[in-house]
Amino acid sequence: MNWMQRWLIAATVILCVLGCSRKENGEQGVSPEAQRAKKEAAEAMEAAKDLVSEKKEDFVNTMQANLDQLEQKMQDLKAKAEAKGNEAATEFEKRKPDFDKKLTQAREELSKARKAAGDAWQGVKDAAQTAYEELEKTYNEIAEEYK
Repeated sequence: MNWMQRWLIAATVILCVLGCSRKENGEQGVSPEAQRAKKEAAEAMEAAKDLVSEKKEDFVNTMQANLDQLEQKMQDLKAKAEAKGNEAATEFEKRKPDFDKKLTQAREELSKARKAAGDAWQGVKDAAQTAYEELEKTYNEIAEEYK
C-alpha cells in the first residue's frame, strides 16, 4: 500500500468521524467541520496528484535524456572501434545488436511509463529503470574493450 492509498484511507476515516451530525429536526446533515475536512482532503488530493505528475514527468524526461546520451555514446564508440581497424570494427558490430535490443526494450518501457497512471506507475517506473540499467551495463561492457 503506497502513501497515497494510506492517506486516502485516513482522510476517509476522518470524514466519516466528522461527517454526520443531527440537525434539530432529526435530519442527517454535514457538520461545518466535516465540510472543511472534505474541502481540505480534496485540496490535499489535488496537490498529491500534481506532485506525482511532476515526479513522473521529471523521471520520464531524465530517462529520455539518459537513453539519448547512451545512444550517442554508442555512436562515438563505433567511431573509436572503426579507427582501431577492421578487427575492432567487426567485433563492435557483433556486440552492437545486444545493445540495440536493450535500447529498444528501454524505449518501450519508457513509453509505458509515459502512459502509466495510478498504482501502475511505480511498477512501470521500476521496469523502465531496470531496462535502463541493463542497457547501461551492456554499454559499459562494450566500452571497456575500446578504452
